Amino acid sequence: MNFWATWCVYCDQEMPDLERVHGANEDVVVLAVNVRESASAAGAYIEEGGYSFPVALDQSGQVATQFRVTSYPTTYVIGPDGRVIHGMPGLMSLATMEEMIDMVRKEVD
Repeated sequence: MNFWATWCVYCDQEMPDLERVHGANEDVVVLAVNVRESASAAGAYIEEGGYSFPVALDQSGQVATQFRVTSYPTTYVIGPDGRVIHGMPGLMSLATMEEMIDMVRKEVD
């Protein structure tokens, strides 16, 4: 679950790698949570980038507050049982994303 905003430069850099993860892993769900922006702003950004992963809107910021998000992007890895396994504030590389996915796969095997 990746918290992001359209104005966030680091989010913009990270989005293509989130799309790669989404496209390359059938057993992984990338959920991008747009925080405190309108549906039209988030939708236009996603469409312009050609991203195909699901996007949720947190227009009030309530979900981000519950997850204690203080900077963007912030990513949480959630296991198949719904438990938060890892949280990472800031820009992640594709290599880091893949390492996190491998870690979860090993844990659930």
